[in-house]
Amino acid sequence: MSKLLANQIANYGDDAPIEIKEGLNIPAGKPIQAAGISGASGQVLTSTGTSISWTTPFDGNYNTLTNKPTIPAAQVNSDWNATSGIASILNKPVVPPLPSVTLTAAGSSTLTYNAQNGEFTFTPPDLSSYLTSYTETDPVFLAHPAYQVTTQKISNWDTSYGWGNHAAAGYLTSYTETDPVFSASEAASITAQNKTNWNTAYGWGNHATAGYLTTYTETDPVFLASAAAGVTTQLVSNWNTAYTWGDHGTAGYLTDLSTSSINGLSDVSISTAQNNQLLKYNGTNWINFTPNYLTTLGSVGGHTDVSLTTPSTGQLLQYNGSEWENWTPNYLTSFTETDTLASVTGRGASTNTPCTFLNVTVSGNLNVLGTTTQNNVTTLNVTNNEIVINENQASGGLNAIIRNDRGSDPDVDIRWDEVANKWKFTNDGTTYYDLPTAASDLTNDAGYLTSLGSVGGHTDVTLTTPSDNQLLKYNAGATRWENWTPNYISTTGSIDSHTDVVVTSPTADQVLKYNGSQWVNTSISTTAQVVVQDAAPSNPQSGDMWWKSDEGTLKIYYSDVDTNQWVDASPIGDPFENTYASIAFFPQANVSKGAFAFSEATDAMYYSNGTSWTNHRIVTTNSATSSDFATLLANTQLTYSVSAVDDPGANADKKLIRLSDSQGVTSDIVLTAGTGLSIIKSNNEITFNNDVTDTTYGISSEAASGSNATFRLTGSNGVLDNITFAGADGLTVENTDANTITFRAPNISTQLYTDEKAQDAIAQMFANGTHTNITFTYDDVNNSISASATGGGGGGGGTTYDLLGSNTTSNNAIITLRDANNNDDDIEITGSNGTTVSWDGVNKRITLDSTAPVQPDWDATSGLGQILNKPSIPSAYTLPIATAGAIGGIRVGANLSIDPSTGVLDANPGSYTLPTADATTLGGIKVGSGLSIDGNGVLTATGGSTVPQIQDLSGTTASLADDASAELNITGYKAYSLFKITTDAEAWVRVYVDDASRDADTTRSEGQDPSPGSGVIAEVRTSGAESILVSPGIMGFNNDNPRTDNIYLAVTNRSGAATTITVTLTALQIGE
Repeated sequence: MSKLLANQIANYGDDAPIEIKEGLNIPAGKPIQAAGISGASGQVLTSTGTSISWTTPFDGNYNTLTNKPTIPAAQVNSDWNATSGIASILNKPVVPPLPSVTLTAAGSSTLTYNAQNGEFTFTPPDLSSYLTSYTETDPVFLAHPAYQVTTQKISNWDTSYGWGNHAAAGYLTSYTETDPVFSASEAASITAQNKTNWNTAYGWGNHATAGYLTTYTETDPVFLASAAAGVTTQLVSNWNTAYTWGDHGTAGYLTDLSTSSINGLSDVSISTAQNNQLLKYNGTNWINFTPNYLTTLGSVGGHTDVSLTTPSTGQLLQYNGSEWENWTPNYLTSFTETDTLASVTGRGASTNTPCTFLNVTVSGNLNVLGTTTQNNVTTLNVTNNEIVINENQASGGLNAIIRNDRGSDPDVDIRWDEVANKWKFTNDGTTYYDLPTAASDLTNDAGYLTSLGSVGGHTDVTLTTPSDNQLLKYNAGATRWENWTPNYISTTGSIDSHTDVVVTSPTADQVLKYNGSQWVNTSISTTAQVVVQDAAPSNPQSGDMWWKSDEGTLKIYYSDVDTNQWVDASPIGDPFENTYASIAFFPQANVSKGAFAFSEATDAMYYSNGTSWTNHRIVTTNSATSSDFATLLANTQLTYSVSAVDDPGANADKKLIRLSDSQGVTSDIVLTAGTGLSIIKSNNEITFNNDVTDTTYGISSEAASGSNATFRLTGSNGVLDNITFAGADGLTVENTDANTITFRAPNISTQLYTDEKAQDAIAQMFANGTHTNITFTYDDVNNSISASATGGGGGGGGTTYDLLGSNTTSNNAIITLRDANNNDDDIEITGSNGTTVSWDGVNKRITLDSTAPVQPDWDATSGLGQILNKPSIPSAYTLPIATAGAIGGIRVGANLSIDPSTGVLDANPGSYTLPTADATTLGGIKVGSGLSIDGNGVLTATGGSTVPQIQDLSGTTASLADDASAELNITGYKAYSLFKITTDAEAWVRVYVDDASRDADTTRSEGQDPSPGSGVIAEVRTSGAESILVSPGIMGFNNDNPRTDNIYLAVTNRSGAATTITVTLTALQIGE
């Protein structure tokens, strides 16, 4: 990089800026001069706006600084509650109210809310005058039945009293409820703990009269009505994140482009812009210019090296040594092969050259001369068919036939018609059709057009006043072709100037031929050939015939408008011997009518009706005795009968329900009698009997000891169960008769503890209690107690007090409250922590004196002015001058700018453009693949070797449904050799040169070969997690402009279920 910089400096003008990207290294002893002056020790380079100069930087002495900051005085401890003085906090944030509840002393029952601090203040009711405890000693209330009396019961009894005297109403006076049993009622679940809890709750008093808050609605503020109600944790998190982005208003973002002109950009210079002008980069700026591009190519005859003389249909362009001229080719348009195997062998029936014949079956005499003969008759089966090569026919001869025996269906033949001197084809065994080798051979019995007529006569073509040189252009909106005047290039020049034409030393009679990517000049051959071999002949010409001996098929090389390929002139194989991996590999149905195909994937046979394979699956049977459909159908149409059967093992507790079909196959369900049951079969009826004797029960009331009675359950088996009802707390239980138990409660009408008795007892408590100067009066009628105080106040004989002051030290004061009996109550006020207290006995005054706040002093070492925990201020810092080996300060010089808010240093744009490095020019480069660059700008080749290695390149699709396809791009090389394709699931994978070729290939089916020049590099079909070798390896490349490292794939999931597909390409980088 130092050499590069030195060359840059040497090549630049005196006023040209120099761009330094990787740092500047100044060797020791090499001074830097500014304006011809070398700086002194410690000086730095500084920009004056127009030049740079040496200046003396800051010497590190605080006193030499200008605009020195004012160090604020130290503060006393800050006080959040202070509102003035140095302890107060300025610009305190408003702390949002934190809801809290404060409980004050008992008083008038209130609940208030402070919106400033979010505090609820609750003043509970003053319940001090209520009884907090009371013990009834006579009678002991808790032991008395009255304890069980509730307000609800009293209410119920009062209601019952209103119903009148039940004794005179003829109501039942005694009744014993025996059903339902008490345990089924809710009262049965009441426990002693329940009663304890209820008694405890009763002791809390009547909550309804306690003044407790039962409901409260916050109305100021109604939080849900405020905007804050919509604030969520996520929003707060988002706002916090946005805050960290900084103030967008100071970021210098563009806010409006609608009023800006492109000419306002620093690198755009527009002068008198005109319609249809373009912007072009001149090395410094983008400038407007009027293009002089060609808009039409015009006619081929307009080229400078093309001479056309009355061109006619079917002519070609042929180079005559100096220019291209139209020429009528004399290619072979048809060829009749008269040679037969007999005539060939007649010219020489033996050869010493080794010959290999694959899959040959001979029906008849086969003379083999040699010591070893190997036959393979499993592939081509010639049985009752003929492949006849006429022998010993000097000229002319019999017809040659290749026949496919289709059983009861008409045979399919390809026949050489010696009379017509043509190959002919029949699919009905009778009518023969010429195999076309030219358009004139096509017959019209299939409805072929004999004349195309006018272009405008087509249904999807609209011509409006057509003129010379117009073209047809498709209008997608109108879905038709329309005549259109193109704006193509009007000047053509030489035909070699086309991007897809390469002419190299043309010679007479050469033609232009497309090689898959370009038109190149080449010499032509006018001789057709007939070849018998396994592999396709090299350099075939239109009309060549090839007998593919390993398949037993005849192929003709056919050239149409844009493709060249071998096409079958005869069907492939026996229609009953077509076995494929799956239906996807079947040949097209429309060319296989009447043929059969077997799918290994479904293990089934199909036939084609000329439209579909999948809808014509052939039904088979697994019967080993019959293939007759009626017999098979009878075997599936069974009748069934159901019967009851004894257990074959003679187990009396088991019976069988048997299902029998018409072929004697049976299936049984076993019924077993369990404990207490027996089972009997009578004919087809099975009966279960209960062998256990049932027990019946009776109930009665029986006498018991004391005031008790017994409830008895008596079983028919003599077993007794008793429940004893016992009386307690005055309740007696009587055995009235065998069917009646009477519960009798004592008469407590004279023992009820009433409200009146309770009120009298409370009044007596206050009257008998100890109290001074208070008189209680009980109003029995109104049920109230009045209290009145006597004595005291207004000179009425109460106690009087004197208020006195004194002190015992120089820093305290005592306030004394003295009664008439000289009893003192003292309060002492004492000073501390800088506050003094003094007593002025003359003026009877207490003075509290605190030291005034003292401003903090940085230099103070004692007193209130001293600053505690002062931070240590580091010694003055001297910023060093930046050098190649040390980080330090710089000054912003010419062609540099610095952002004062961020300190970012930028080179001003437009001053220098680094050229691109090439073989002769020093300039910038980009670090590409196989290279790395370190922090010092050192460029290194990575990988340790310049020899490319075979690599595995992988990519994975998203999840694909079965038979769904997806595009997949794998990062690889611009050019490569492909050796293997691997998938982790069954799939069809295609590899392309670019994305456009992949898009154009989306409609091709799996069984259809891609056209030459279609951009397909390779395709494989895997049967699972499988690797397919590409042998030999093929060349692949990227056709993007400019070329990239992308390898374009299309992947179809054939796994039978939704899954991702991982494809791995094993390849070797070549070329670039």
